Amino acid sequence: MNGNGQTRELVPTIMTKSVEEYKARWGAYYPFASRVQIDVAEAGFAAEPSLPLQDILNAGGWPTDRQVDLHIMSANPSMYTQTIIQRRPHLAIFHVEVGQDLTNDLQQIRAAGIKVGIAFLKPTYPKDYEALLNEVDHALIFNGNQQDLGKHNLSADSHLLLLEKAGLIRSINPAIEIGWDGGVNLENIHQIAISGVNVLNVGGAISGAQDPRAAFEELNAEMNRPEVI
Repeated sequence: MNGNGQTRELVPTIMTKSVEEYKARWGAYYPFASRVQIDVAEAGFAAEPSLPLQDILNAGGWPTDRQVDLHIMSANPSMYTQTIIQRRPHLAIFHVEVGQDLTNDLQQIRAAGIKVGIAFLKPTYPKDYEALLNEVDHALIFNGNQQDLGKHNLSADSHLLLLEKAGLIRSINPAIEIGWDGGVNLENIHQIAISGVNVLNVGGAISGAQDPRAAFEELNAEMNRPEVI
C-alpha cells in the first residue's frame, strides 16, 4: 500500500525481438512473477519494433496461470482488438496518440471481461482525455516520447510526470489504476511508488540482472519501504 492506501505492484516487462529471447524471459520470470507486461512495438509507431504479437502467440502465447498485460504500441490498435478478445490477457493498453477514437475498441474488449487501459507519452496532457480516463481501468504513464517507444534503459523523470501527471490522472478518476513504464530502478522506485503509481513496470533492472529473482525481490522491498517523514 502507498500513503493513500492504494496498492503497489511490481511487474516485470518483456520486450524482445526473437522468439528464443521471449521464451527465455518467461523462463526467468515465471518462478516469481504473478503479473507480467508484454510490450508489442510496431514499426511506424514505435522507433524500434519488437517481436510481433502473432509470433508471440505462435510461440505458445503466455502462461494461463499468470496475469498478462499487453502494452500495444501501434498506429492502428483496432487490428489487435479481436485477437485480444480471443486470447484474453488480464489488461490491454492502447496509446491515445494514435489519432483515432479508441472508444469502440476499448468497449468491445471490456465487454469481453478484459480490463482496458490507455497510455500517455511524455508530452501528452491527460486532461485532454478526461472522458476516456473515466471509461478505462488503467492509465499508463510512459516515461518517454514517441521516439523512445521500443527502446530499453530509459531514465525516469521523477518530478514533472510523477507529481503532475499521476496526480492529475488521479484527480480525474480516483479509482483508476495508474502504471508507470520506463526507467524504474532501485534508486527511484520508492519515489515513484509514493507518488501515487500503483503498477511499476520494470524491464532492464530485472532482465539485465545477473539474478533476476534477486533483483525483483530487492526492487519489491524498496518499493514497499515505509515512508520516512
